Amino acid sequence: MMKNVNIKNFVEEVRKSANLSQEQLAVETDVHWKTIRSVEQGKHKLSLELALRIADALEVSVDNLFKLEGGKR
Repeated sequence: MMKNVNIKNFVEEVRKSANLSQEQLAVETDVHWKTIRSVEQGKHKLSLELALRIADALEVSVDNLFKLEGGKR
């Protein structure tokens, strides 16, 4: 059985290093800026599709944006 895992989120850091606002990233990913804010705050359980769109817009791989903490490996 898998333990509870936390997902470490680096979206905000990567977005800022790319000099993009939440609004700009939202346009690039076709979501509302509040969705981007919620993702960055860890309040939004995003779909794999949205994770891939964010990674594509930021020109990084998904594993540069999200890391598992804890749980079974």
